[in-house]
Amino acid sequence: MSKSGSKALTREEFVQAYTALSEAAQVRLLRHAEVLSFKTNMSGEDLLSEAVLRTIEGERNCPVGTTLTTFLYGAMRSIADAERRSLATEGTQIGLETLAEDGVEPANLERNAEEAIVAGQDYSARVTALLGLFAGDDVALLIVMGDLDETPAEELREMAGLDKTGYASVRRRIRRTLATTYPQGWKA
Repeated sequence: MSKSGSKALTREEFVQAYTALSEAAQVRLLRHAEVLSFKTNMSGEDLLSEAVLRTIEGERNCPVGTTLTTFLYGAMRSIADAERRSLATEGTQIGLETLAEDGVEPANLERNAEEAIVAGQDYSARVTALLGLFAGDDVALLIVMGDLDETPAEELREMAGLDKTGYASVRRRIRRTLATTYPQGWKA
């Protein structure tokens, strides 16, 4: 049982489900981990490994019925947020060397270093804010994550267990949430 009282996967069930993930799902998880690891001292691979390890060790519990990729995304987001808070209290700064080591490249090669860092921070802030809006809605979060990863709609419907009507309903819910939260569009 998880701390909230809902049934959670056992260690063995989690390991079995994790090892059964398709290669495509593993690649998507790693891509999300790389985005989430921005402004931490962790690589995307380290972040994903940490989320898996903490689940295996029982520090985190995957509720039965929650999509494994959605659970791992939430765990990675939580770990990355805690890492950022820890770094902020230590006064650690991210330098250009760290960005280069992490493979972060400016989208526009005409940008100077400061503009590249600001653009990266803005992107990270947008992704974090967007995903935070749907943290309590596993299906919407899965679809938002899939949109960020450019996953085809048919694959998202299958992963979420939705038919076309259900998928359209979730998309409307996402659009309404965004319109309500950002009526004037994203403002930094």
